[in-house]
Amino acid sequence: MILPNKHIVPRNSLLGASALLLKRLEQPMTVSELWRYSKERKEIANYQRFVLALDLLYILGAVELCDGLLSRSKA
Repeated sequence: MILPNKHIVPRNSLLGASALLLKRLEQPMTVSELWRYSKERKEIANYQRFVLALDLLYILGAVELCDGLLSRSKA
């Protein structure tokens, strides 16, 4: 479910969902703003997958939260 395989296409994996979120974070935004954009995407599907995708990005060090705003990590 995290990684694509022969049964899960990349856009339906958590890695694919995380890539969509990271692409949207061109400028810092709140979690609510990101959710408003994401809830319409079928790759995200529901709030649980949205949170899991954000968790994955945070664990990988791709995003950071500062003063209530999510942004791409500088490193």
